[in-house]
Amino acid sequence: MANLILLMPFIAATIAASAESKAKVCVTGAGGRTGSLVFKKLSNSSQYTPIGVVRSDPSKAALMKKTGATDPDQIIVGDILGSNGAAVLDKAMAGADALVIATSVSTLER
Repeated sequence: MANLILLMPFIAATIAASAESKAKVCVTGAGGRTGSLVFKKLSNSSQYTPIGVVRSDPSKAALMKKTGATDPDQIIVGDILGSNGAAVLDKAMAGADALVIATSVSTLER
């Protein structure tokens, strides 16, 4: 959790968001432990609108439940390592001010 606390000032210092709008932050790996914590922390802030990227619809539902997210458009379903990975990232990053990469460093056998 200490790393998340350190991350927030970094994001704040990196983004020049105006007082009228929230900074949009894309979080890859939002279905995982670290990614979901980052997504929730950003969601609870009045300065940010997180956009989460998860691999499946069940992961999307779990993230919404875990974080209290109410806007299904805030969570993009897709595999950034798959054949349409670029399209998934393009959709998630559209209009983003920052990117938090919280994807796993290991891959699972599929």
